Amino acid sequence: MSDFKNIFGSPSIKDDGEHWLTVSDLMSGLMIVFLFIAIAFMRHVSIERDKIKDVAVAYQENQVAIYDALMNEFESDLSAWKASIDQET
Repeated sequence: MSDFKNIFGSPSIKDDGEHWLTVSDLMSGLMIVFLFIAIAFMRHVSIERDKIKDVAVAYQENQVAIYDALMNEFESDLSAWKASIDQET
């Protein structure tokens, strides 16, 4: 038993809890690192969402423009051809 005390030291009876201050400081620093990672990820997701929204709006605008161009070009011929242009497809 005396070898154990020599190697590891005898446990102190008085414990001020100073080691918990160091651990809590480390945990606070780790929390801040994860907070910055979360903020960066949220910003990246927001940018990607905006890009997808822009693509969807551009697709819809192009679809309307194609329909208008087809109607302007073939409006007089559609009745002779007995055809129609579907705005959705």
